[in-house]
Amino acid sequence: MLLFMLSLFQKGLGQNVTRKMNIQTGTQLGFVFNKFENFDTGITKSDYTKINVYYNDENTTPEGWKLKVKADAANLSSFFGSQTIPVNVIKLDVNDSHGNVETIYLSDTYQEIATWSAIMGYTSSSVDIIISYQCGPDANLSNATNGYYVINLDFLLEK
Repeated sequence: MLLFMLSLFQKGLGQNVTRKMNIQTGTQLGFVFNKFENFDTGITKSDYTKINVYYNDENTTPEGWKLKVKADAANLSSFFGSQTIPVNVIKLDVNDSHGNVETIYLSDTYQEIATWSAIMGYTSSSVDIIISYQCGPDANLSNATNGYYVINLDFLLEK
């Protein structure tokens, strides 16, 4: 009996949680507005950001993970001047390798774009996340001028 309890105690000490995020592409967004149709129909960057999240949890009640994103500023800056475009005109279509889909508009505060939990029935997973971006056409870009606009993206993986 004592050996069994000692074995359980040691197993409890050896439990751990591993969460890893590997951003393969797409932490900086750039949009070139140089034609009328760019302002009229917008610019799309399909499958631009690719992230892999690996998760393993040996605890009896796994915690899961959340992936969040934010822009590092409130506006895209023109590479060649002082013009800006607000980041909230950029739509993100987030797809993961398990068929989950999320659509949000970019912000300069963290927003959840993907999650994984024990409720899904797995304590270990490797999830590929693909993000496409569209700047316009839902937004009014009539005040924007020709130029190359850029913004950096910050991704956060947490429990």
